[in-house]
Amino acid sequence: MKSRLFFGCVVLTSATCAGVALGLGTGLAGCAGSTETEAISNSEPNSPTFGAPPTTADVEEPNGAAGSSTSPASAADAASTRDASSATDASSATDAGLKTDASSATDAGAMADAASATDAGADGGKVSTLVAAVKRYDADVAKAICAKLTSCCKPGEYAAYFQSYLATRNGDTNANAPFTLRAVPPESECAPVLAEQLDKLNVDKWTPSMLRGRMKFEAVKAEACVSSLDRATCGAALGKALYDETCFDRALTEVFVKTAATGDHCQDIQDGTFTGECRRDQGFCGEEGDVGTPFVCRPWQQEGDVSGTSPRRFCAPNTNNVERICVNRAQKRIGDACNYQSDQCELGSFCDAAILNRAATRTCVANREDGATCFSDEDCKSSYPYSCAGAGGPASRTCAASLFCGGR
Repeated sequence: MKSRLFFGCVVLTSATCAGVALGLGTGLAGCAGSTETEAISNSEPNSPTFGAPPTTADVEEPNGAAGSSTSPASAADAASTRDASSATDASSATDAGLKTDASSATDAGAMADAASATDAGADGGKVSTLVAAVKRYDADVAKAICAKLTSCCKPGEYAAYFQSYLATRNGDTNANAPFTLRAVPPESECAPVLAEQLDKLNVDKWTPSMLRGRMKFEAVKAEACVSSLDRATCGAALGKALYDETCFDRALTEVFVKTAATGDHCQDIQDGTFTGECRRDQGFCGEEGDVGTPFVCRPWQQEGDVSGTSPRRFCAPNTNNVERICVNRAQKRIGDACNYQSDQCELGSFCDAAILNRAATRTCVANREDGATCFSDEDCKSSYPYSCAGAGGPASRTCAASLFCGGR
């Protein structure tokens, strides 16, 4: 099970989503807001999703779910980050008691605090220049996205996209924090409303960390992300641009890079991840010692180490949590038998064992190329929400289909 956190919500790319009707003829994809957990197995939550389906309430968590889909970045291999990018959503973090006083420091008064922070050495000019650059990026991204949403997406698809920014989901009034949208905006207000919501993360939450020297804004990558949206045509190309995890996944983004190293002080910045300002390839933001001690960047817990949430001790992405002990997770190879709920296949493959797929082989198979038949988004090499789709039901689904936002 893979889980990603794009701007807006958790997106699960698995056949757990298979019964969810999107009104697109796909039957699955995205299942925003549902989670599958390995108890406290790993660490990070996921990022908001552009275009989360509106039928989240129809998806039930599997037995044993603890309200979090966890999987932090790999400290050993950057490539494994894709498989390790699942984690707990913002609302789960609150339920787990992980909404700390340190994180609240970045709320309303965060910009003023960051501006006066002596460790950052930031003067007024530096603050205003950085804030202006980030706000300009948010405005450009919002303009590019809305231009595509209003020309390529049907009304239901447009509305589905904004579900990930709504403040309330399934009765949870803090479901998509830090986003606060109360209703889907009319198309004429799409760009300014979306830019305002993006500012709540990129300016309000992340800019103070950049001023403290614990994150950085990569302007060249930011420009490339906007350009990819501008160039994208309706359908599969747009889907790939909207859900490019190097641009829009909170944990994997290369636009806003977390730079605090192991041992550095860090803050929990309420961005939907537990890494705070720490480098994901090194570890997470947790207590230096017992509960109540200062937060520092800690290395991931390894095999045999104790895991938990109070104090925070999170297992590395190549391990599972078994009764609060980190246990190495064996990687299945292509051709090996697998069980969808418990086994994980090696990078570049998936477990063909979806419960609702009667043709499943129950083995690890290579991810499928664009145009190949598929059962869920996770089957595809170019996996992103709505990537596996077909107008004629499960038998017609193909990878990188152009059904979602394929034109009006």
